[in-house]
Amino acid sequence: MENERSSHAGPTTGGRHILRTLGFSLALVAVLAVFAFTLILPQADPTMVPAHLLLPAGADAWQAGHTAYNEGDMEAAGAYWRQVPEDDEDWARAQRFLGWKLHVQEQGTPRKALPYVHRSLLADPMNGNVWQDLGRTYAATLGFGDR
Repeated sequence: MENERSSHAGPTTGGRHILRTLGFSLALVAVLAVFAFTLILPQADPTMVPAHLLLPAGADAWQAGHTAYNEGDMEAAGAYWRQVPEDDEDWARAQRFLGWKLHVQEQGTPRKALPYVHRSLLADPMNGNVWQDLGRTYAATLGFGDR
């Protein structure tokens, strides 16, 4: 009876060890993939914000950009969305809108949109809209689909 317990405990313990090791390996691969992804991430165009479109400190840059976009002022919308601070909760959405709405839909320059939608994905990977816009941006880059 004692032999049965000891022979039964071995595979279970070994199985847990294998699962733990596999889980650690997958987590390590995921971290390395994200790191590699950020290294090859295309850089955004270094467009400076014109002085007349600089917002005062504390202004809601996301809302200002959204309002300008709805009014059809794409230059102002882009300038305001570029001013959303990285620590702002709307930063990922501003990056996504800069990429998909401005560069793909309005300007027809999907290659310039890629850095923005990539950054949006890194900042908010659980947002389905980010994944959708990333896919549509790649499709537009390859010449598929509507803008």
